[in-house]
Amino acid sequence: MTRYKVWLDQQGLQDLDPAICIIDLQEQPPSQLLSTAARAQGDGVFLARRARQSLSVTVRFAIREPHPARRQAILHKVRTWAQGSYLTTSDRPQQRLKVQAESLPTLQSALKWTDALSVTFTAYETPFWEDAQPTISSNSSLYL
Repeated sequence: MTRYKVWLDQQGLQDLDPAICIIDLQEQPPSQLLSTAARAQGDGVFLARRARQSLSVTVRFAIREPHPARRQAILHKVRTWAQGSYLTTSDRPQQRLKVQAESLPTLQSALKWTDALSVTFTAYETPFWEDAQPTISSNSSLYL
């Protein structure tokens, strides 16, 4: 049973195969660029600019399939799925993040098939969670 749910472009990871179990969703602190400038008088500096550069989310999951060939086939589905662009998670309803896959999952051991796998997504272009349904503003009063 999967406690968390993850979608890329509205396609759920948990929906790819019943053997997939999402274990955890991990959001790393955003990477920021800080620019400082010297004060005109005295010691110290002041913060001139703070810019968020990226935000990463790691999805940890397991493939509960003992047959090695079937496990590889499921992993192939996951790697294909990971090429999507808008990430949505069950812990952030009604929000999405424009991402690209940073690291894809690999099966490092046929023997340790119960080990957790992970895929990391990073947002660069827009490193902020945004409303999944964009808000449309309309001006109903027209001046002629």
